[in-house]
Amino acid sequence: MVAMPERGYNVRKIQPFQYPFESGLVILCSDGLSTSWTLDRYPKLDAAHPTLIAGVLYRDFARRDDATVLVGKWLAHR
Repeated sequence: MVAMPERGYNVRKIQPFQYPFESGLVILCSDGLSTSWTLDRYPKLDAAHPTLIAGVLYRDFARRDDATVLVGKWLAHR
């Protein structure tokens, strides 16, 4: 995911981006969340359920009522 300068209804071309990813957290958020958030402020939060992680980020960093936070957690295959 990469932020693009255009807004949803003005998108002229969708560009796919691919990044290697095997396991860990993926956190996507809208511009309604402050850009100053970091999980480093919350020891062991990354081990919590994705819903709790999203809730904490929303509670502490939402700038307005249209904030969206999506957290996905993938474990490595054994």
